[in-house]
Amino acid sequence: MATLDTEALRRACREVAKSTLWQTPEPYDINDIIGSDQIDRTIQAYFAEAEQRAADLAEANQDPNIVTRAVLYLAVEHAIPPMKDDLRWFEDSLDVLLRLVNPITFPAKDGVPFMADVEDAARRYRREADNDSAPSR
Repeated sequence: MATLDTEALRRACREVAKSTLWQTPEPYDINDIIGSDQIDRTIQAYFAEAEQRAADLAEANQDPNIVTRAVLYLAVEHAIPPMKDDLRWFEDSLDVLLRLVNPITFPAKDGVPFMADVEDAARRYRREADNDSAPSR
């Protein structure tokens, strides 16, 4: 069974905080954004929530590092400045993402079309990410 890479998870939470706490026109680092005490408190709050979710996955014999990947996805796709240090969006969003990879109920036929949509989106996302990272000619 995989073990949680807590440092990778903490770095992922830092990326979320960097996005949600953003205030200046061109921050070069998270320290240019806001005071270090609030940064540390916000990162720790995200980390505590994410670490609990990782423990839940590990208990279900799932890779707890899925949480780190989900947090990094949130940092890129969903974390925006108005959220600041409000954790509700993070808790809810993380819950939805983790339910996609570790459902708590028996699969139902009504959910199959949406899961097919998720599969299609995941293929498109990977394909577009691969195209963006391909060396230019």
